[in-house]
Amino acid sequence: MFYNLKRRMGRWRLERSIHGVFETPPIRVSSAPWAVVSMVGDADIAMYLLAIKTFYRKLGAGKIVAIVSRNMKEDDLDKIKYHVSGIEIQIIDEIEVSGYQRGGCWERLIYILNRLDHEFVIQLDCDTITIGNDIDEIIKRVESNVSFAYADGNRPVMSMAAAGIEARLSKSNYVGLALERSFCDWPKADHLMYCRGSAAIAGFAKGSGDLNSLEFFYTNMKMSLQDRWQEWGTEQCASNFMIANSANVSMLPFPAYATYPGCGSDREVKMFHFLGSVRYRDGYYGRKGKAIINGELRTESRRIAG
Repeated sequence: MFYNLKRRMGRWRLERSIHGVFETPPIRVSSAPWAVVSMVGDADIAMYLLAIKTFYRKLGAGKIVAIVSRNMKEDDLDKIKYHVSGIEIQIIDEIEVSGYQRGGCWERLIYILNRLDHEFVIQLDCDTITIGNDIDEIIKRVESNVSFAYADGNRPVMSMAAAGIEARLSKSNYVGLALERSFCDWPKADHLMYCRGSAAIAGFAKGSGDLNSLEFFYTNMKMSLQDRWQEWGTEQCASNFMIANSANVSMLPFPAYATYPGCGSDREVKMFHFLGSVRYRDGYYGRKGKAIINGELRTESRRIAG
């Protein structure tokens, strides 16, 4: 009970700190042959606007898509549409999953893979803030059609067999690691690739949405995990697999792209991911978000007005 109260208080303080994002000017979608796709929860509107505004100002162009619940309040949907002029809204229940599971972000992955026939897709989480002066590493990969992910500690792309051996060094019962430990027993494990990336920011190259590869992963995942295959976290592993087996893939540098608190200073980090309750831990997320809102986002407002 105390933990839940502490979490609610932390969320309240964060929302209060970044509420000013609703007073910043809207961004306008500038079409380009790529898209930025995010799942936006009903309670994450302010976080999403902070994430997409700080990211898109550095990216400069591209379609923007928000995957939302059918039950999202009309007022919240209107806020998103106002602040991201030209955004595409995708109702999550309307994504055809074609036999794959619903929930656990699987709809997002399938939606992204289906867009890859005609464009590059960047996946951006709501709990990120782009704090650097540029995101040149991302822009270079997008323009060169190179898939990417980030992993704390500069973790490389490796064979599934190698990833399985490494995972067996951990005693964690997290479903992702449980699945990775099984990779050694999968067909073609020595030839297929894997990266332990994060969903916070990921890039899927145009033409890399091979649904046969996803079916291979899904089938073997279910056999390996048995009654755990529907747990949250399996989609992340599938995403890592699809990215790692793209024709061209390159991991983003660390600590430029890192999970907070990371290992770098504000001068070194370009994007922070505030995973779970860490966003409430010491108030940094709220302070940094508020500073950006009152700084560069409002400066943009004055520049436009002038």
